[in-house]
Amino acid sequence: MVDAAPVVEHLTVLSVSPLYVRVHSSDPGEVRIRGANLLLRPREGIDPYHLLRTLQCHEARVLLGREGPVDPQDPFWLADSFLEIDVQPELGNYVVSIKADSIAAGVRVLARAEAFARNHARAPESGP
Repeated sequence: MVDAAPVVEHLTVLSVSPLYVRVHSSDPGEVRIRGANLLLRPREGIDPYHLLRTLQCHEARVLLGREGPVDPQDPFWLADSFLEIDVQPELGNYVVSIKADSIAAGVRVLARAEAFARNHARAPESGP
């Protein structure tokens, strides 16, 4: 198993948005937060599949106590919740979707993702 911490620590977050799901409990249904979407600038040499497997392994290793979270607000794991992580390419970047197994956990994931993004934001572009 590859050590995921260096990959996760060096992620560059471009933006964070809520991940919503439609609950069909009423007509026309309600929309609720279930997690977060992080738009990331990919690191050189890391394709979407590698990043997906790295994040999934990171979640498992932190839950099993074999690896520590990279940040107090690490959004890629929750102690009491299963997270569904997906990575998709988008216009040269990657969208990482983190979906929790409950609304409450989804709200926590979103808050952690926003805090993580503040610590892993894109460096300002240097001008001439």
